[in-house]
Amino acid sequence: RLMITGNNYASNGMYFEAMKAYKEAEAELALTPGDENTAALVSVKECIAQLHLYIYSNHDAVISKFTEAIEECKRGGNKARLPMLYTNLATAYMFTKYTDSARFCLRESIRLSKTTFVLNNTVETINFTLLMALNNLEGKYDKSLLLGERIKNQIYEPNVTYRLAESHLGIGNLVEARAYYDKYSKDWSKIKEYVFLSDYYSKTGEFEKALEYELLEIRF
Repeated sequence: RLMITGNNYASNGMYFEAMKAYKEAEAELALTPGDENTAALVSVKECIAQLHLYIYSNHDAVISKFTEAIEECKRGGNKARLPMLYTNLATAYMFTKYTDSARFCLRESIRLSKTTFVLNNTVETINFTLLMALNNLEGKYDKSLLLGERIKNQIYEPNVTYRLAESHLGIGNLVEARAYYDKYSKDWSKIKEYVFLSDYYSKTGEFEKALEYELLEIRF
């Protein structure tokens, strides 16, 4: 009942009320162990983690709750949920610049989902795209391009095409980077478009254009 109440609050943007309901649900579920309640406890911890992100942008709290959810899931939840839990935890680590921890979680998610390099589900595509983002964050653009080759069957996916464009830009392949932009940017989010163009025009030396898109990025 409390989880349903929390979901209703959250879907209506009433995040503080949702947090209160979820925390009450978390406390009650923790007192009544069992596989069914453990699975529910994993869900409620996930919800609390997301709310910490929405309300406070508190990535340390997000990391803490996803870690708790993973431990609960290992104890008695639905093990099929572990890959996505590790993926979400990796994303939170990336926001806090804990890149080694992020990389470990992504590899664990890939291992648990028994990924081959012929990708066939959304979680796997997300994991490999996040690995590309992580490599780019660390300036390892060549590694991202190699990963891009591994997942070229998913080239239509907006996050994949953006990361490939970003990688080419990072190593100075301006023609290839622009080709990705011209072909795929219609599917990118506005913020990705602004970031790419700001970086692209900085590389080409067109600093007034770069500044224009950087301002658009900031306003967005």
